Amino acid sequence: MSKRWLLISLVSLSFLSACVIVVERTPWESERRMLRATFEKTLAINQGDEISLENARGRVEILGWDEEKLEVRAEEGEGTYRPRGIQISSWREPDLEIEVKRLDGEIRIRTSPALQKDERRSVNYFLRVPRSVHLRHLRNGFGNIRIADVYGSMTIEAEEGDIQVENFSGSLEIQVGEGDIEAEVLDIRPEDEIRLSSQTGHIRLYLEPEAEVRLEATAPEGNVVSDFDLNRPEEPGPRAIVSLRASHGDIWVKKGKE
Repeated sequence: MSKRWLLISLVSLSFLSACVIVVERTPWESERRMLRATFEKTLAINQGDEISLENARGRVEILGWDEEKLEVRAEEGEGTYRPRGIQISSWREPDLEIEVKRLDGEIRIRTSPALQKDERRSVNYFLRVPRSVHLRHLRNGFGNIRIADVYGSMTIEAEEGDIQVENFSGSLEIQVGEGDIEAEVLDIRPEDEIRLSSQTGHIRLYLEPEAEVRLEATAPEGNVVSDFDLNRPEEPGPRAIVSLRASHGDIWVKKGKE
């Protein structure tokens, strides 16, 4: 082989090696990066306003505070990713499409329908609400829910996820397809109604020792353990209604939370 051809071959190999280095890709996991779009809004609450929330996937946390206003914070969940690609100057993170509307005495918070239909994305909500509040039509498809330090009334529906309610007083209704329910209800009044239902999961209810309730607990494929006498003859007078059903799980009714 002549020196000329040898030189050309070496130059060609060097060029190809450089090309290989340029197009070499990292493993898929390192090609992905987390997307954490956020949303924030604060608005005044009028006495008697109801709050509703609709979300398909993600965690929900609602805490009471001493302000007469509603603070809504949302962020895209940790399970949401976009592949790393070529960055261009006009590219930006997509907005987190959250609707917050006041209509006929109700403040409606909703993840946009398009975002709810996208199974690759989830939204976590963090709400601060007045301690006296009506949380109506709180719907979350998949994800855990935690609510604490409020009183009033509350209705929760979820397909899958654990639900925890702490330091609550008032009427409470929870329905979950798959997940555990843990609720602490204090200062229960005769007009209150507590209705908890889980298709697949356990129920734990904490009441004050002196609570006067009409208690009905059903667990067709599990056990019912209660600190209250379920067989005590019903005494006259108004009492709060407590109805519990765990279709595939156990039920515990405790006097006080340890």
